[in-house]
Amino acid sequence: GYEFSLAVDGNSALSLFNSFHPDLVLLDADMPGLDGFQVCSEIRKHPSGNTVPIIMITALEDDESVERAFMAGSEEYVTKPIHWAVLRQRIRLLLERKQSDEELENYTQRLEEMVAERTTELMAAKDAAEVGVRVKNEFLSVISHELRTPLNSIIGFSNVLDSPELG
Repeated sequence: GYEFSLAVDGNSALSLFNSFHPDLVLLDADMPGLDGFQVCSEIRKHPSGNTVPIIMITALEDDESVERAFMAGSEEYVTKPIHWAVLRQRIRLLLERKQSDEELENYTQRLEEMVAERTTELMAAKDAAEVGVRVKNEFLSVISHELRTPLNSIIGFSNVLDSPELG
């Protein structure tokens, strides 16, 4: 139930990856030209290469080959002869994980956009509140001045009227 493309050597595998951007890569460690380890490393250098699951399939069972595959960026290591049910299960799980990772990335991006929008709204509200505080302070200053001027006259006349000299 999967679509696939086949490359006969490492160079054509890289070329195919660069033009097709597959959802998953199956690599044989032993290929003409660039071997599977080199292809895997090159794929990981590609901008979209970090998100593509890679399964290394090989007859090499030594510890050094397994280590090389994982160091190159392979996520799975399957030895030949291939157990097809195991390979199908690994492919299914890796593709499901990739889809989950993409959904999580989209959700995270949407949340970041929402946070940015809300931050913009809050900054606008803060600016409006600061303007309101400035306007209130100016208003109170003007009112205080306008009230003090006549009140000073009234207080002054009250003091004069209350003085013992007039009494």
